[in-house]
Amino acid sequence: MRHLLCIFTLTVLLTDGTAIAQSGPMAPPSLSRYVSRPSLTESDLASIKAFVDREAPRLSSASPTEAVQARTKLLNDITSSTRRVSPLFREQYTSILEPHLRSAMDGDDVAAAVMAAQVTALLGTDGAVKMLTERLNVADEPRNAVRVWAVGGLATLSAAPTVSERRLTRALRSLSIAAREEPNWAVRRRAIMSLAAAVSNQRGSDAGQKVIRSIAVELLAETLSDTLRSIGNGKTEFAVTLPIATTALQNTLLVVNSPDEQAKIAEHIVPMLASSHEAILQSWDAIRQNPRSLAATARFLDESELLLSILTKSSHENVQLSKAIVSGNRGPVEDASKRWQQHRG
Repeated sequence: MRHLLCIFTLTVLLTDGTAIAQSGPMAPPSLSRYVSRPSLTESDLASIKAFVDREAPRLSSASPTEAVQARTKLLNDITSSTRRVSPLFREQYTSILEPHLRSAMDGDDVAAAVMAAQVTALLGTDGAVKMLTERLNVADEPRNAVRVWAVGGLATLSAAPTVSERRLTRALRSLSIAAREEPNWAVRRRAIMSLAAAVSNQRGSDAGQKVIRSIAVELLAETLSDTLRSIGNGKTEFAVTLPIATTALQNTLLVVNSPDEQAKIAEHIVPMLASSHEAILQSWDAIRQNPRSLAATARFLDESELLLSILTKSSHENVQLSKAIVSGNRGPVEDASKRWQQHRG
């Protein structure tokens, strides 16, 4: 009897060992041991995949708490300020995660799609940029909430030096096109925030800071010109996007010391700002009836006046156009329109 029991125990152990071998490696509790490695073995990649296969499906959990926990687990080791992440790991991790993230973003669960977009935005890779770029247009992604996070994620990725200059500039062009076609004010606002973030990028000269800034300024001017036309045609809710751009441009001019670079910024921004008064005057009453649009437009008018004075090297007359629109006095805004008329494109 004792002999039969030993045989049975040995058989169970062998069977369990075979099952474990067939099921692949155990998922590690975290990826901390892998993130800084300059090279990854097949065994390492299998363990990383096991971790992803365990955590990523939880993004689609019916439990919000579980979904947030999964997002945290997936990002903890690549967003830690105390841990270096190797470029190779980022690329491999993005590749392993991509099928899960695409599945979540393609699914009907909006919350899961948003979670997936949030994870994608923090991967810091060209692959991540590509995934979000595919969801910028309303024709490709009809859900406003998902588009908000897709366009917003590009702001985070534009700051990542691990994203290539070429991939990022292509994405910014796609973002500008999508923004000009965007019917939802909240999504358009976030798109302009992402373009403004690219204008203000701190990637460093080796990562294409000046090139990206130059392209982003041009795209921001084009997007704002289209937005102003829409405001003039009655889409006054878009006014909330305007001061985002002027604030970013003011901050950028504080750190741009090159006269040539300032001249390039002026080339694109001055004609747009000089033409802005006409759009505002066209929808004057409608803007004033919406408190949020009124506040944003008032701030934009003051910041535009300052920017125009700096970029054209004109004397600033300290005209507070915000007071004019708040009080309903069109005169000062009409005067400003005439004052800057020569600088229109």
